[in-house]
Amino acid sequence: MDEFLVGGFDENQLGRSNASKQLGVLVVKKVEDKKSKQTIGRAYVKVIQSASADNLKTFFEEKISSDCSVKGYLPLKKIGK
Repeated sequence: MDEFLVGGFDENQLGRSNASKQLGVLVVKKVEDKKSKQTIGRAYVKVIQSASADNLKTFFEEKISSDCSVKGYLPLKKIGK
């Protein structure tokens, strides 16, 4: 799971700016393939207003099973195992 900004380069802005960009969140499910190697299963993306724990928790509750293992993002760890 990670949050990110989507938008192009703005010639009139110095440094990083999110004034003309959209904030999104991405969750990727890891699965084992037929050769027992870890690979990417499903991926979910959503535009969010902020990367607060409350916003991310809502997305997690919609897309992540309660029997999964969540790594990182301490406020969200209690959603999974």
